[in-house]
Amino acid sequence: MEKPLRKEGVLLIKNIDNSILFDQESGKVYRINNTMSEIWNLCNGKNTIDSIAEQMIQKYNVPTIKIKGDITNMLKYLKVLKLIGDSK
Repeated sequence: MEKPLRKEGVLLIKNIDNSILFDQESGKVYRINNTMSEIWNLCNGKNTIDSIAEQMIQKYNVPTIKIKGDITNMLKYLKVLKLIGDSK
């Protein structure tokens, strides 16, 4: 997954404490935290995993190895749920 791309028809609905992803096609709802919603927004088919990690490192000042592993795991999970794919 070089440049993750959000699936069309999946809406991000933000709340104060958390956010949800609503897949209009399946009707399924997934609760995510606000950090995950930021990563979701960066899955636009233009950002690589490395560039997403770099943006999060700059914003939150966290160790590179930890954030990259967390992002990779999150993206794998979203791919299993068929909420993201790779840009073409």
